[in-house]
Formats: sequence, C-alpha cells, structure tokens
Amino acid sequence: MSIAVISSQRLSLLVSLVCLVASASLIAAPAIAVDKTKAGKSDPKLGAHLQLRHSFQPPLHLPGFADSALENDPELGVNALRLRRARLWLSWAHGAWKMKLKIAFDDLAPALQDAWAETGLWRGAVVRLGRTKRVYSGSFLISSRHQRLLERAEVSDLAWHGRDLGVRMRQHLWHKRIELWAMVSNGAGVFDEVRPHLRYEARFDVMPLGSLDLGDPHIGRKAKVRIGAGATAWRLHEEHKTGKQILLARYHDRSAFSCIAALRWQGVELSGEGFLGESAPIDARSQAAVDGGVGNDPTTNFQGAYGQLAAQIPGLRDLLIAARYQVWLQEIGESQARNDRLELAASWLFDKEDVKAQLQWRREVDRPASGAETTAWEIQAQLQVLL
Repeated sequence: MSIAVISSQRLSLLVSLVCLVASASLIAAPAIAVDKTKAGKSDPKLGAHLQLRHSFQPPLHLPGFADSALENDPELGVNALRLRRARLWLSWAHGAWKMKLKIAFDDLAPALQDAWAETGLWRGAVVRLGRTKRVYSGSFLISSRHQRLLERAEVSDLAWHGRDLGVRMRQHLWHKRIELWAMVSNGAGVFDEVRPHLRYEARFDVMPLGSLDLGDPHIGRKAKVRIGAGATAWRLHEEHKTGKQILLARYHDRSAFSCIAALRWQGVELSGEGFLGESAPIDARSQAAVDGGVGNDPTTNFQGAYGQLAAQIPGLRDLLIAARYQVWLQEIGESQARNDRLELAASWLFDKEDVKAQLQWRREVDRPASGAETTAWEIQAQLQVLL
C-alpha cells in the first residue's frame, strides 16, 4: 500500500487550506460584532500537573525462544515507579491579551513546553503567538490530564504532531458548532543540522448537535457528535557534517492527514482517529557522500488508527471505564512493520479531575520489518494531582 509522493503541489494545497480558514474568518467578521474583551489585568496564576506512575511488565515473550534464558531475563521486564509528568505553569492576562508559560519536568528532565500570548480578533476568533500545540491532530489537542486512559493513543504520538513556534488561529462559528484552525510554524526537526522551512497546518471540525469537548471530565448523557479532519505539510533541509565537510545534504518533504469522529450519548463515548503520512527524501547528495558510500533513504509511509470506547458507570458518576484498540503500519521502501495494542482502563475522579486514580492493562504485539515478533503485556497504576 503506498501513498502518493509529496510534491510542491501538495505544499501549495496546504497553503491554500490555511488561507481558506483565514478567509472564512474574515468573511464572517463583518456579520459579527467585535469581541470587546474587558480591559485591565489579572494577577498571575500558578498551577501544577503531576502524574506518578508505577508500571509492571514481565519479560517479553519471544516465539521460538521458549527454552532460552532470554525470555526469563529480568532486564527485559519493568517494575518501576516514575514521575511521568510534572508540569508547572504561570498564566496571566493584561488587557485583551492572555499569556501562558509552562515548563515540564517529565521523568525529571526539564523542558519548555508552552510560551505564548493570545488575543481575540472578533467574536469567536483568537490568534495565538509563540510556542504552542500544533493543530492537525484532533486527539493531540486534548490535554494529557483529560485522557480516558493513561496516555493518548501512541498512533497519534508517532504522527509528527507536537509543539512548535509560530502563529495559530482558531475561529468558532454557529454557536461553537464549527471550529476552524490554521497554523504556520517553523517546522523544527530532529536531524544533525536542520534548516526548517515553514510548516502549514489546517483543520476543520463540525459538531451539529452542539459543542463537544472530548476533554470533559464527565461524559454527559445528551447526544453529541464531532467530525473533523486536519492536514499538515512541510519541508526539512537535512545536513550531516564531518567537521566542516558536508557528508550529506538533501530535503525531506513530509505531509500527514488525520480524520477524527466522536459520538457521545447516555454516558457512553465512542471516538477514533485515523492517520496517513509520508516522508520523502529529495536527494541533493555531495560527492563526499557518494565517495563515502552513503545511500539514499527510501520513502517512508505510515498509516494508523485507533478506536476508543469510554463509559460512565450508572450510579457512580466519578468512575469511568475505557477500552482502546490501535494499529500502526509503517512502510520503509519494500519493508513493512506493524504494531497492535489493546488497552483497558478504569479511572476514579475526585473533585472533578483535581485528583484522579487510574489502573490500566495493556497488551502489545510488535511485528518489526526485520526480526522476531514480540508480545508483551503491562499493568500500570497512576495517581494524578492538579494544583
């Protein structure tokens, strides 16, 4: 199964989508009164999000190694307590502007997460400047503290979303039943030395029965539907150097598409998201690369999806149960890898989500492009505290 090779036409399409979102906002503007945000300022507010997690995973089961010490090697298992998330943030407002700074100490490794300022343009329209979440994946826009299971679906984590430095715009229409998003960012990458080109993103969500926030602490009983789609594309310039000599220099064209759907009714929530993506290297190799025997990377395609079911237990409003199945396929040249995961979880909420205790079981089957298939299961317990 292959995905069409990315070209400059696809980049142009994404630019057009971003412009379309902005144009729709501008068209709607004359019919909408300007948002008169109250002037003045607010005291800074401090907050914290902590997740303490214990994981137990027995040694991997490797078919064909039943009599091998490898299967019983305790180093292949996990029995550990970790500080999964520790995040501190500072938010404040001044006039029509809102600002936020967030620093993460996940697994005791400090990193800047958010640093942005936003303001309203007109009713329903907000523009944000700085480092913030990308928008093409609907599931990634749901905060980690509002997840039905312990984590977002890994299939979405592997789909090139994250945070970036740029300009983001959101427009609400039809009493928040329609959301339009657009973002232009610097498209940072992960190579030895990368000169990122602009990354373009756009998404469109429709909620015909009223606004549906998939991060609500409790699952309501009123029928609601959400359908959305997003796309992103950008180009990376990759350079690998030995001293001052460029060993390899080329471009990578990347794009990804997502589609999300959710249905909520009578305390039950069914949701899912699918992804398609491609990374295509465009060779511009130096003679040093040829002499050094550096080959061309093949085009990498990926596709994945997850389905998730969550339910509020009747009579126990603060108890949620959830199940999720996800599959991830990756094609690198002629090789294909696959990963399947099944997860079951229960969550107990105290004071909404200020304190949340979760228990989860997960089974994973990994089929790499080369090597043996592995099957593993894991039990995790997590305590979340919001301050």
